[in-house]
Amino acid sequence: MFYERLLIRLRRERHTPAATGRYVVGISRRVRESLEENPEFVRSLLVVTLLLFGVVFLLSTWFSVFIDRAVGVKFLLWSSGWLVLAFLWPLVHTGLSRDSNGAAVGKVTAANALSLLRFSLIPGLFLLIMSGHIGYAVALFVVGAVSDVVDGYVARKFSQETRMGLVMDPLVDAAFNTSVVWALSFSGRLPLFLSLLLTVRYVFLLGGAAYIYVFRGPVRIRPTVFGKLSAVFLACMILVLMYLQDYGVPLMRDRLVGLLEIALAILMVGTILHVFVMGTYSLRLYPRVVSAEEEPAREETRPGS
Repeated sequence: MFYERLLIRLRRERHTPAATGRYVVGISRRVRESLEENPEFVRSLLVVTLLLFGVVFLLSTWFSVFIDRAVGVKFLLWSSGWLVLAFLWPLVHTGLSRDSNGAAVGKVTAANALSLLRFSLIPGLFLLIMSGHIGYAVALFVVGAVSDVVDGYVARKFSQETRMGLVMDPLVDAAFNTSVVWALSFSGRLPLFLSLLLTVRYVFLLGGAAYIYVFRGPVRIRPTVFGKLSAVFLACMILVLMYLQDYGVPLMRDRLVGLLEIALAILMVGTILHVFVMGTYSLRLYPRVVSAEEEPAREETRPGS
């Protein structure tokens, strides 16, 4: 987890090994303090994780009965292991459970719970695609895509926007979308270069944001209209492509699959260029912004913080 006051000192000391070590120790201390200060959040996270395990168990039971026992067992084991990550990431980042005004949020919000639900579907969705059960994979993909829309609506409608959600949502989107396209490529349903393009897009997006935050200054994560629309188009095209390749009429499949793959390539190249342009702009902007923003933080920074 990034703490801006600790990063100010790390940047000032030019990321030397000793400074990096002190930064890691400082983060560990802040994480422990956050857990001690917000036990209600930890309890609610345990409840949400248990509920997600219940969903995973019901789905694995369904797949055992209606598909194959081996598929159900693998779904349960893979998803249960994945839930450990779904629990640990918010736990370590308890300090981000704050609203836009900086006030602590005592519980896991409904919006964040929906993001965790989408995250928990990843291994099962990958398994279903690889084992050829595309109908069930399409159903889970739709659930994940709808949850992506609903969590944002819920956060705005019920004033549940949190710093944790701003960070977690793009990370979950990246994991969800890349896992789907790589599963489609590994199973021969999608050209490999499309998966590589999408991976490059997320590497630039997330890696660039992390670089700016660590070496330049605080990143203000704000979704753009282009980003939202491209995510919707990406989800729709992947969904249609999955359906056509296994359930489409042969004539329609032959005519549309290639067209969809070209459209996906154009969309992904466009999003890569968008991320590159925005990243270049941010690198030029932040040297000017950071000097103004870090100055009051320096005055508040105490030795050992």
